[in-house]
Amino acid sequence: MLVKPACDARFFFEWYNGRMETSDWLIVGAICVSLLIGVTSLVQGKRIQRKQYRHGLLREIIQWAIDVHRWRSENRGVFSTLTQDVARGVPEHLTGYNHIASLLEYLKGQSGRNQYVCALAQEFDQPLQEAVQQLRQRLDAYEAFLESWAEEIRQDRRKYDERRDEADEQGSQLAGCANKVIAGAAEIEMKLR
Repeated sequence: MLVKPACDARFFFEWYNGRMETSDWLIVGAICVSLLIGVTSLVQGKRIQRKQYRHGLLREIIQWAIDVHRWRSENRGVFSTLTQDVARGVPEHLTGYNHIASLLEYLKGQSGRNQYVCALAQEFDQPLQEAVQQLRQRLDAYEAFLESWAEEIRQDRRKYDERRDEADEQGSQLAGCANKVIAGAAEIEMKLR
């Protein structure tokens, strides 16, 4: 018993010989158009997905820099207040001296996020990578500075006045680095649009 093939070979033979009818051409054309539309939509979908992914990374980097800047702004006047308290002879437990410990705790808690953002920055251009790396280095330096300062204060309270200006300068540098990161990320974000 002979089984009839699912695809009639005569169709291809007739097409090859140029004897296709109009309906056959419409079918072939519809197949080609649908394949073209499918491939185009896949490519566009991947492009849009990649663009959204990069926007998400940029938002994460910008939020990190804003958090650093906000943290610095919220703690800007702490050192001046502490210096005045120390100069007046206010007992240590009544001053904001313990605030240095909380600043250190915050910085140490952010070290994982700092590493994560540095890894995210690798997806972008060199200027943004450098700005993120510079801000991270400033955060690490500020943390080391606060640790050494806290140790000096434990040993001699008069050292507090001497290091206050240095703390303010380093804090200002942190804010400047955070601004560079925000500006660099915003510039890239505008290019992606």
